[in-house]
Amino acid sequence: MEIFLILLFVSFVGYRWYSSDKDVKERKKAAQIVAASIAAKKKEYLEIKGEYDLALSTGDLGKIVSHGKTLVKNTSIISNDLGEIYADALNLLKDNPDLKPHVLEIGRKKYAFNRPDKAPTVYDEAAINNDIMAALK
Repeated sequence: MEIFLILLFVSFVGYRWYSSDKDVKERKKAAQIVAASIAAKKKEYLEIKGEYDLALSTGDLGKIVSHGKTLVKNTSIISNDLGEIYADALNLLKDNPDLKPHVLEIGRKKYAFNRPDKAPTVYDEAAINNDIMAALK
């Protein structure tokens, strides 16, 4: 009987050790997959940001708008970049009033970025309108 209990105990300990080692390996593998996915998204974001900066330096409005929209929709965007894109759009607005819908979209994303529900408020809409009016003067 004692041998049976000892074997049962050793089996239980061995099983716990094996299963915990297996869980650690699975967690490490999952963490590596997540890290690779994040790195790929960041690389994609940086490539688009580079294309946006190039379009901005050349003054190509079509590419500025398309790359700006792509950047704003990207989940990897940071607040500073969003603010820069919004400021760039406002600067371009004076010479290109037809960019107003683009500026509105980016402004809404910028102001809503830090809100819990990611939705602009009435006050944000008023601030965007004030920004646009100031840029058009």
